[in-house]
Amino acid sequence: MRAPTAFVAIGLLASAAVAAPSGSIYARDEAKVERIAAVPALLEIAPDSKSCAPELTGCATAEQVAPLLAEALRDYNFHESPWEMAAIISLTVHESAQFKYRAPANAQHAEEFPLKGTSNMQSADFNFQFAKSLPAIAKDVNDIVKDAANASSLNKDQMKSLLKVLQRDETNFASGSWFLRNKCSEADRNGIKTGTRKGWVDYISNCVGVKENTQDPEWKKREDYWVKTVKAMKLTVKT
Repeated sequence: MRAPTAFVAIGLLASAAVAAPSGSIYARDEAKVERIAAVPALLEIAPDSKSCAPELTGCATAEQVAPLLAEALRDYNFHESPWEMAAIISLTVHESAQFKYRAPANAQHAEEFPLKGTSNMQSADFNFQFAKSLPAIAKDVNDIVKDAANASSLNKDQMKSLLKVLQRDETNFASGSWFLRNKCSEADRNGIKTGTRKGWVDYISNCVGVKENTQDPEWKKREDYWVKTVKAMKLTVKT
């Protein structure tokens, strides 16, 4: 039987590695061990993810998402960085509207940008690079992109086909981890790890490309998800 998925914060330890049970994430930050069950945590952050409306074909519940996010966070070596985990999870929750969508919700926008999507709503260029980085789907990707060097070399049908491959569960919920690992500067990642609001704002502004605007309802929603994620992971924002 599979062990329950958990996000685990481990205090600063002398040992170089700690074995994690199946379905768990170990992260070093606070001076204590904290095991956080992923499904309840995700439901605290994204209460709408308790269930999915039948018409939302790309929707996933917290119970479905939890092991996929946990695996991706381990695969991209964020299991020792709870603040980076919080940044990834909150971004994913916001961009996917609590795991409801894997492409833009607006049909016209989705048609205009046919390779935009996955759980963090990456642009076509990022999704092309993400797809090319994954050995597990290399054959499917190569069959679609042929000798294309970048996303702009693809036609609309190729873009749609490639996005469908990336929208599979095992890849869709790994995009946020891939993005932070490969597309954000060391300075922005170090800023996230300070556990300050400024560090998170700098990451959203510099890496995600959304400038702070506390009067904007979308910004308020984005920040609210981060605050909820920090709380759900039992972290304390530093000043």
